[in-house]
Amino acid sequence: PATNMDMENSIFGSLFELAGKNGKLVPDLATGYKVLDHGLTYEVFIRHGVEFSDGTPFNAQAVVYNWRRDFRLKDNDLPLWPIASKNPFTVAGPYTAEIHLAKRYTPLINTFHIHDVNWIVSPTALRKMGEQKFKLAPVGAGPFTVVSDTVSSQLVLKKNPHYWQKGLPHIDKLIFKSVATDESALEAMQSN
Repeated sequence: PATNMDMENSIFGSLFELAGKNGKLVPDLATGYKVLDHGLTYEVFIRHGVEFSDGTPFNAQAVVYNWRRDFRLKDNDLPLWPIASKNPFTVAGPYTAEIHLAKRYTPLINTFHIHDVNWIVSPTALRKMGEQKFKLAPVGAGPFTVVSDTVSSQLVLKKNPHYWQKGLPHIDKLIFKSVATDESALEAMQSN
């Protein structure tokens, strides 16, 4: 969910990120998009040559698998897209994923960066590990991979040696610590 965006971006990367001038949404693992059919179809173009950290291909098939899964699970972090009732997500080519809408929804692309549809998991790893194990050691195409996850305490990540942006990330290890309150967060920072 959006509250864990830093963790999600670190493990999965993102199709689009809020980064450009004036907080503009820019492509990351996507390279762009095109609106067709008078606003009823969105083509999302997927970056070539990217792999998940498990070595499997990051492509339109993986993206569509994720979108279908997200909407099937009816997660509370879904965008309010008015998707078509039949085949809302399709693969139009190896690196082109399509979203089909029942009616026009012009803010569609601008809603990516705060919803689960932006973070793509490895379908192969998810199937192999199962939902419960995958929750503790998810596999994505982001700059880091999971070393360990102590739920509600600490998430330890290490540099993804297969990350698509050569030379990045600039650090070898990243640790997220969970704290319950502002007071305990301050105490944790003061004690290093």
